[in-house]
Amino acid sequence: YNAVDVTMIAQEAAARAIADGKNECQVAAAVDYIFAESAAAQAFPSIVGSGVNATVLHYTDNCRYMKAGECVIVDVGASLNHYCGDLTRTYPVSGTFTARQKEVYTAVLEVQQHLAAVAQPGMWLRNDEHKEKSLYHIMHECFKARKLDQYIAHGVGHFLGLDVHDVGDGKEPLQEGDVITIEPGIYIPEDSLGIRIEDNYWIVQGGAVCLSEALPSDVAAIEAMVQQNF
Repeated sequence: YNAVDVTMIAQEAAARAIADGKNECQVAAAVDYIFAESAAAQAFPSIVGSGVNATVLHYTDNCRYMKAGECVIVDVGASLNHYCGDLTRTYPVSGTFTARQKEVYTAVLEVQQHLAAVAQPGMWLRNDEHKEKSLYHIMHECFKARKLDQYIAHGVGHFLGLDVHDVGDGKEPLQEGDVITIEPGIYIPEDSLGIRIEDNYWIVQGGAVCLSEALPSDVAAIEAMVQQNF
């Protein structure tokens, strides 16, 4: 196993721990169990944010009781053999997204898929002078087309490696061998709704390989992951 593999298993364990009336800390504990069982450590404090907590970036209190009808963001990463994983999934507590949640979730997923399709050497994570080659600006335009751009709260991703926010020169374009996250997110406080989907990518000649492809992110699979707990 590597750090991304362990993080994927931890996400599956988290999904099975989600249910109406359970506490966020129980989900975090399920993640910690997988890490410990795999001789891995936390690459960063686990984030389990339900309801309005999902709109708080880097929320780590993990002490709220989850309620049916809400979504919960699970952003976790294993550190194993000195390397880090960093994966985020957003789950419906009831096992089924509401129409509004599904609409926003689908928008975030489509934007992530588009970003992953265009990521390659020569693109930038963010470059204000070359917006056509800037993943951040492409993300912004995609959300603007969906009338969601006012709800963007963070960047498009970061370098990943020996540290979870690994060193990497953002002023330089991506090059072969880089490992990055692509993690678009939309946060709507008035709806107590936060949606983030994050995967880890290896930049190769002509494109990007998803290292976490085995962890599904489509609506049906995410709902099924939670429902198998019931």
